[in-house]
Amino acid sequence: MATDPTEASPPDHPIRLVVLFGGRSAEHDVSCVTARHVLAAADPTRYRIEPVGITRDGRWVRAHDAADAPRVLEQCQDPVSQAWTTVPVPYSADDAAHFVTQIVPGGWTDGSEWAF
Repeated sequence: MATDPTEASPPDHPIRLVVLFGGRSAEHDVSCVTARHVLAAADPTRYRIEPVGITRDGRWVRAHDAADAPRVLEQCQDPVSQAWTTVPVPYSADDAAHFVTQIVPGGWTDGSEWAF
Protein backbone atom coordinates (compact mmCIF):
# COMPACT_ATOMS: atom_id res chain seq x y z
CA MET A 1 0.00 0.00 0.00
CA ALA A 2 1.41 3.37 -1.04
CA THR A 3 1.64 6.09 1.58
CA ASP A 4 0.65 9.69 1.07
CA PRO A 5 3.94 11.64 0.56
CA THR A 6 2.40 14.72 2.17
CA GLU A 7 2.14 12.78 5.42
CA ALA A 8 5.69 11.42 5.36
CA SER A 9 7.85 12.23 8.33
CA PRO A 10 10.75 14.62 7.76
CA PRO A 11 14.04 12.94 6.84
CA ASP A 12 16.85 12.83 9.42
CA HIS A 13 18.78 15.27 7.24
CA PRO A 14 16.86 17.79 5.14
CA ILE A 15 16.99 17.21 1.40
CA ARG A 16 18.87 19.90 -0.50
CA LEU A 17 16.42 21.69 -2.81
CA VAL A 18 17.95 24.18 -5.25
CA VAL A 19 15.32 26.45 -6.79
CA LEU A 20 16.80 27.89 -9.98
CA PHE A 21 14.85 30.79 -11.49
CA GLY A 22 15.02 33.81 -13.76
CA GLY A 23 17.28 33.78 -16.78
CA ARG A 24 17.74 35.65 -20.00
CA SER A 25 14.58 34.48 -21.73
CA ALA A 26 11.28 36.29 -22.19
CA GLU A 27 9.91 34.00 -19.45
CA HIS A 28 12.12 35.57 -16.76
CA ASP A 29 9.22 37.09 -14.80
CA VAL A 30 7.13 33.91 -14.97
CA SER A 31 10.09 31.91 -13.68
CA CYS A 32 10.53 34.31 -10.73
CA VAL A 33 6.86 34.13 -9.77
CA THR A 34 6.90 30.34 -10.02
CA ALA A 35 10.01 30.18 -7.83
CA ARG A 36 8.29 32.35 -5.25
CA HIS A 37 5.41 29.86 -5.07
CA VAL A 38 7.77 26.89 -4.82
CA LEU A 39 9.72 28.59 -2.04
CA ALA A 40 6.54 29.39 -0.13
CA ALA A 41 5.22 25.82 -0.47
CA ALA A 42 8.40 23.90 0.34
CA ASP A 43 8.50 22.49 3.87
CA PRO A 44 11.71 23.79 5.55
CA THR A 45 11.69 20.82 7.94
CA ARG A 46 12.06 18.47 4.95
CA TYR A 47 14.20 20.61 2.63
CA ARG A 48 17.32 22.76 2.91
CA ILE A 49 16.16 25.36 0.39
CA GLU A 50 18.76 27.15 -1.72
CA PRO A 51 17.31 29.74 -4.13
CA VAL A 52 19.58 30.65 -7.05
CA GLY A 53 18.57 33.41 -9.43
CA ILE A 54 19.80 34.29 -12.89
CA THR A 55 19.53 37.96 -13.79
CA ARG A 56 18.26 39.19 -17.14
CA ASP A 57 21.86 39.72 -18.23
CA GLY A 58 22.88 36.19 -17.20
CA ARG A 59 24.56 36.74 -13.81
CA TRP A 60 23.96 34.03 -11.20
CA VAL A 61 23.05 35.22 -7.70
CA ARG A 62 22.14 33.42 -4.50
CA ALA A 63 20.60 34.32 -1.18
CA HIS A 64 22.86 35.13 1.75
CA ASP A 65 23.50 32.32 4.21
CA ALA A 66 25.12 32.12 7.65
CA ALA A 67 28.63 32.01 6.15
CA ASP A 68 28.01 35.47 4.65
CA ALA A 69 27.54 37.20 8.02
CA PRO A 70 31.11 38.61 8.22
CA ARG A 71 30.82 40.10 4.72
CA VAL A 72 27.38 41.54 5.49
CA LEU A 73 28.79 43.09 8.67
CA GLU A 74 31.67 44.62 6.72
CA GLN A 75 29.37 46.05 4.03
CA CYS A 76 27.03 47.53 6.62
CA GLN A 77 29.91 49.48 8.20
CA ASP A 78 30.25 51.46 4.98
CA PRO A 79 28.91 55.01 5.45
CA VAL A 80 27.33 54.99 1.99
CA SER A 81 25.43 51.77 2.79
CA GLN A 82 24.29 53.30 6.07
CA ALA A 83 23.16 56.49 4.33
CA TRP A 84 21.17 54.79 1.56
CA THR A 85 19.68 51.75 3.32
CA THR A 86 17.76 51.04 6.49
CA VAL A 87 20.53 49.16 8.31
CA PRO A 88 20.75 49.91 12.04
CA VAL A 89 23.60 52.19 13.08
CA PRO A 90 25.71 50.94 14.70
CA TYR A 91 25.44 47.59 12.89
CA SER A 92 26.78 44.70 14.96
CA ALA A 93 27.84 41.10 14.32
CA ASP A 94 24.57 40.05 15.99
CA ASP A 95 22.64 42.19 13.49
CA ALA A 96 24.45 40.50 10.59
CA ALA A 97 23.84 37.02 12.01
CA HIS A 98 20.14 37.80 12.53
CA PHE A 99 19.87 39.14 8.97
CA VAL A 100 21.41 36.09 7.28
CA THR A 101 19.77 33.44 9.48
CA GLN A 102 16.30 34.94 10.07
CA ILE A 103 15.45 37.84 7.76
CA VAL A 104 16.84 36.42 4.50
CA PRO A 105 15.36 32.90 4.81
CA GLY A 106 12.02 34.28 6.02
CA GLY A 107 11.80 36.77 3.17
CA TRP A 108 12.57 34.10 0.59
CA THR A 109 10.01 31.75 2.11
CA ASP A 110 7.12 34.19 2.29
CA GLY A 111 8.08 36.24 -0.79
CA SER A 112 8.38 39.49 1.13
CA GLU A 113 12.09 40.07 0.54
CA TRP A 114 14.64 38.64 -1.90
CA ALA A 115 18.01 39.61 -0.47
CA PHE A 116 21.14 38.62 -2.40
